[in-house]
Amino acid sequence: METIGKVFDHSSHKYLLGIKLLVLGLWDGKSFIPLDFSLHHEPGKNKNRGLKAKQLKAQHSYSRPSDSAGQQRINEVSLSKIAIAIEMIKRAVKSGLCFEYVLADSWFISEGFIRDIRSICMKGKKNPHVIGLMKTNRTVSINGKVFKINRLPELNRKSIKHCKKLKCKYIPFIASYKGIDIKIFLVCMQGQQSWQALICTDKKCSFIKAMEIYQIRWSIE
Repeated sequence: METIGKVFDHSSHKYLLGIKLLVLGLWDGKSFIPLDFSLHHEPGKNKNRGLKAKQLKAQHSYSRPSDSAGQQRINEVSLSKIAIAIEMIKRAVKSGLCFEYVLADSWFISEGFIRDIRSICMKGKKNPHVIGLMKTNRTVSINGKVFKINRLPELNRKSIKHCKKLKCKYIPFIASYKGIDIKIFLVCMQGQQSWQALICTDKKCSFIKAMEIYQIRWSIE
């Protein structure tokens, strides 16, 4: 199969032959409506997609017109998923779509992604907010002091709040991430020891609302 390679499967925790599908969808509160998609492989450390030289040589290839939809997919397959995701969202806005939040997992929550999404202007001159998990090894600034996110729970134990509704404890912060104002909720679910960093560019967003929006991910997936 063209462009196929070894892809990490999070269910079996093994590397399997496959291709990744990146989907942009709209959640209207009841249904998930797919709007756009792209296909991607994982180049791997050696840029061989985890395949042997003999396998790469034997792999099927096909010549297509440069303006064909098939060639467009081939051109996208090795591009950054973050860059393609931003382009998808811009195309959706150009088509007239309006939405309040862009929800994504920690792979996408980076400085470039947040800045690009916040710079998008929709009808009524509204800018969408970004919400998602951020990797806890990132550095943020709080009240002029710089901290790694994974250090914040031990430094702020007196600020821990408990949420009976969601059976968890959390610590809210207003912070700056590389010059971007964000709200951070450090969350530790009941029965777990580790803290996750849920971030939102909407500083007025409450903890319950942020969690309810983020948990839509499981319904979608």
